[in-house]
Amino acid sequence: MHKTVYSGSKLKGEQRVELSVHGMLMGWTDGDTSIKSRRIQSTVEKEWERGGADALATFMRGVVGPCMIEVSTADAVWLFASCASSGFYWMPVVGEGEEQHEYLVSNQEGRFLRAALRMGGELSEGAVMNAVLSHQSVIRPPFSGLVKGTHRCPPGFYVEFSSGEARPQTFLINKEPKTRRRQDADLGKKCRAVAEIYESYCKDIGANATISFSGGVDSTALLLLHKSGLDRKTQGYYIDRGKVSEKKMASDIARRAGCEIDFIKPLEGFSSADVRKRAGTGLAVLNGVGYMKHSFRYCPIEGDNEIQRLVLTGQNSDMMFHIDHYAPSSFTTGLVRNVKMAAGIPRRFRKTVAYYAFLYLSNESNLSSGLPPGVEESFIGLSEHGAEGGGLEHRVKHVVMDYKHEHYVVPTSRWFQSAVYPELSNSRLHSGLKVNHAARLARWLRTIGSIHQQFLNNGTHENLVICTPFSEGPLAVELLSYRLGLRDVLMPKRFLHGVIRSQLGVSYSRIRHQVLGGGWIDLPSQVARYSARSIKRLAKRFLKIQHNEQAKSSTTRHAIGIDDLRNLREILGHQDGVVERTLLNYVNDDECRTYLNRLYDCLELRVDPDSLSKTDGMQLCRLVNLQVMLEAEETFSV
Repeated sequence: MHKTVYSGSKLKGEQRVELSVHGMLMGWTDGDTSIKSRRIQSTVEKEWERGGADALATFMRGVVGPCMIEVSTADAVWLFASCASSGFYWMPVVGEGEEQHEYLVSNQEGRFLRAALRMGGELSEGAVMNAVLSHQSVIRPPFSGLVKGTHRCPPGFYVEFSSGEARPQTFLINKEPKTRRRQDADLGKKCRAVAEIYESYCKDIGANATISFSGGVDSTALLLLHKSGLDRKTQGYYIDRGKVSEKKMASDIARRAGCEIDFIKPLEGFSSADVRKRAGTGLAVLNGVGYMKHSFRYCPIEGDNEIQRLVLTGQNSDMMFHIDHYAPSSFTTGLVRNVKMAAGIPRRFRKTVAYYAFLYLSNESNLSSGLPPGVEESFIGLSEHGAEGGGLEHRVKHVVMDYKHEHYVVPTSRWFQSAVYPELSNSRLHSGLKVNHAARLARWLRTIGSIHQQFLNNGTHENLVICTPFSEGPLAVELLSYRLGLRDVLMPKRFLHGVIRSQLGVSYSRIRHQVLGGGWIDLPSQVARYSARSIKRLAKRFLKIQHNEQAKSSTTRHAIGIDDLRNLREILGHQDGVVERTLLNYVNDDECRTYLNRLYDCLELRVDPDSLSKTDGMQLCRLVNLQVMLEAEETFSV
C-alpha cells in the first residue's frame, strides 16, 4: 500500500462509504466462531454499518492475516492495521484551508521515507546513528518514521484521517479478567481456529503455505497446529547451517509428526544487484555478514511466481508468551541447560503477575505516568547485538540515547498516560494484571512492528508473504494479558509444550533427551567434563594466558574477511574502491562522524579485517542498508 488519502471538504459531495482491503484478509475468529475468507469482507462491511469505527475496531481483534482495512466516508478516512500486519507510515502532504487535508500513507518503508525526504523532510543525526547501531527488533520508533514529521501506526492500531489531528488508537487493550486456565483453553481454541482459517484461505486463492522449521519448541508447535493446511508435497524447510544438534532434532520431530521437511543448504551465490534491490525496500534486511553469501535471502526455496507463497514462522513466540524467557535454546542439554535455566529464574520471576502486583502495592508502578517497570531500559539499551555503551564514544552514545528518549520513550509514555492507564484504572483487573498488561503492550510496541516491517520488506523482494501466527489478532489479544505464574518460571512456554505432548504423545523434553542425550544418567560425565574445563580456564587466567587467548579468539571467531568487505562495498557502489559517504551529510557531531568514517574506512579496505568483530559486521551491513535505501531510485512516481 502506498497512496494518498484525503479528508475534509473534497469528499463532502460523496456520501457513499467505501471499504478497501490492502494485503491478506484471511478471516476472523474468537475461538468459538470463525468466518472464512469468502465471507469476511462482507462481514467487515456489516460491522461498519452496525457501529462505525468503534465496532470495526473491536472486530479487528479477531482478524486473521496481515492486512490494512481502509474505510472512506464523506469527510474522513480510517485505516486499521491488523495485528499480523506491518502497520503503516503516514505524513501530511498539504492542507487547503481548515477543511481539506491530504496525507501520504504507506507500508512500503523505503519508498515512503524517500518520498518524505523529497517533500522536504529532514533526517537527523540521531536517526542515522540509531539506524546503524540498533538491533533489527528495535530499529524503528513505535510512533514515528525515520524522517522528521513522519508518523507510524503500529500493528493493532488504527488512525482516523479527518479535519482533526490524525493520531493512532489501539484495539489491543483487553480489560476482561480471566483465569490462567481459561486463557489456555481459549488459546487452544484460537490456535486451532487460526490454523483452519489459514488452510481455508490457501485453498480459496490457490496459495501454497510452508513452515520455516528449526525443530525448536516454537516451530514444532506451529508445525503440529498447521500441518493439515500446509503444502501437500513439502510441509516446510529446514536451513542447514551446520548446527548438528538442531538438525538432529528437526529430523526426528519431522519423522514423528509424519511431515515432509526439506533439509536444504542456503542458496549459495552473491548478487550485489539483487541485494541492492532488497536494501531499497527498507531497513533491517541486511543484518549480518554471515547471511551475505546467500544474498540475505529469507526463504532459500525458489518459488513459482504464478502461485502465492506463504511462509509461516514461529517468530514472536518468546515475546508473546514471556516478554523475555531468559532460557537456553531448545537444543541445549544436560548440565549447561540446567545451569542456564536456573540462572534465568530471577529474571523470569520479574515477568510474573505476582511480581507485578508487588511492584504496584509498593508504589514502584502506579500506572499513572511513565512506562511500566523495566520497559524504559529495554527501549533505550544497545546491548542487543553488542552495541552497548561501553564500546561507544561518549558523544555517540549520548546522541543515540537522546534520540531513543525523544522518539521511543517520550511518545510511548504519553500514549500510556493518555490511552492505556485511564482504561486500566477503570477496569475490573486487579493490580498485578494491570501492570502485566501494560508491560506486554509496551513490549509489543517496542518489537512487533519492527519485526513485521522487516518481514514485509523481505517478503516484498522475494515475492512471498511471511506470516507470524503467534501474533495474529485472536492470539495477540489473549497473550498481551497472559498470566505467568511460578510454574512458568520453572518451565517456560508450558502451553506450547502441552501442544506438542498432546499431538505427539511424548514431551519435547523427552524427545530432546532421546535424540541429544543429556539426561541425569549423563550428569557425572558432564560434571567431570565441565569441571575440567573450568580448572583449565582458571589455570590459564592464573598464568596470564587467558587474556591473550580471548583476544586471539575474538578476532578469529568473529573476523570479517576481506571478500566480505569487498562485497559490501559492491552493494553500496564505489569508484575505484572509494565509496560515497552519504550518511555524513546528515551528521554534524564530530565523534559521530568519526564513528561513521571508521565504518566507511572498513569498506574502502583501510582497516585490517582481522581487527573487526561480529558487531562491526552488523553495523557495516546496517550502514550499507540505510544508505542504499535512501539512494534507491523509484521506477514510479509518488
